[in-house]
Amino acid sequence: MGQRVKVAMEKLIMGKSREELEKEIIQFLDEGSTKMGDVNAKCALKHGIACVLATSRNNIPRATPVDFFNEGLSIWIGAEPGGKLLNLKENPNVSIGIYRPVDHSVVNKSIQYFGKASLINMDNNSELYVSKMKKWGMYDTLSNMVRERIKQGIIQKGTEEEAIQKYLRAFNLIKVEPEKIIYLYIHPETGREKHIWEKKTE
Repeated sequence: MGQRVKVAMEKLIMGKSREELEKEIIQFLDEGSTKMGDVNAKCALKHGIACVLATSRNNIPRATPVDFFNEGLSIWIGAEPGGKLLNLKENPNVSIGIYRPVDHSVVNKSIQYFGKASLINMDNNSELYVSKMKKWGMYDTLSNMVRERIKQGIIQKGTEEEAIQKYLRAFNLIKVEPEKIIYLYIHPETGREKHIWEKKTE
């Protein structure tokens, strides 16, 4: 009896077509991603659900809580200089966990995402980089931060644009293209469904 229950609760569901699964995953990402918020607020972002980026270098893993933005199945992450960027320059293979806190009274959905990352910045693709920074409110957040620091006397008056450009050059966007996505769907009554999307091979 126990084994049958376990199989029922952790069944691998194969009933969805690839197109249906992609649509569900994209809907989950669209609903949970960080978005443009109030451009006049100190932070111009409307933060999304929990997301953790896992990178690795020299066989040492690093898990970093981050905001994420999505375009379809592609994930974008803003990144200040630090360990995760050093890791990505050596090893572009990443894993991402996206989830909400567990609530057993409702359907719980989460994603385990495996893919390859690339860095987009002012040096390698300034037009794309600035357009994405503006699209998701990161440019406005950066500009508001610079203006606040001018008020505080940390940055000299009259150097706003120069300071913005300096911060833009220090920042990066991480773009991750999926290789495999595990979409977990846990219903409070019917149990767990595990759906797997994989990149088509040539």
